[in-house]
Amino acid sequence: MKRFFAISLFVCLIFPFIGTYFCLRYQVKQVRKEVKHQLIAGIEKEELVLLKFAKDEVDEKLSWKHSKEFKYQEEMYDVVDFEEEGDTVYYWCWWDYKETKLNKKLTKLVADVLSNHPAHNKNKEQVQLFFKTFYHSKLVDSKL
Repeated sequence: MKRFFAISLFVCLIFPFIGTYFCLRYQVKQVRKEVKHQLIAGIEKEELVLLKFAKDEVDEKLSWKHSKEFKYQEEMYDVVDFEEEGDTVYYWCWWDYKETKLNKKLTKLVADVLSNHPAHNKNKEQVQLFFKTFYHSKLVDSKL
């Protein structure tokens, strides 16, 4: 019975973090679909961001998610069109501010859960002590 209670309590403690994580992941997926539909419907070039890079710096400056999406300076972009001219590459992109915002929330959530902040460590120690009481219900006197 004590183990069931301990496991139930543990699930209740971690569920908000896990639930929030999966909710944010779902929202990111929905935003991606929305942007894809907008791209298909056609976006005027005036609404796009033009990013220009030397060919040799593309791999070091851009973090590609797939062939039509990358992260640049912590912002997400969807490639609508590109052009190579000499040693320069021009990307006309849709700045995906919604996905950027969600990714930042997700990163913060994971950092909060995994952080070594003193307040979090104190809470962790208290939870560990609480769970130890279920397994060490009798104190043993070491002088016996």
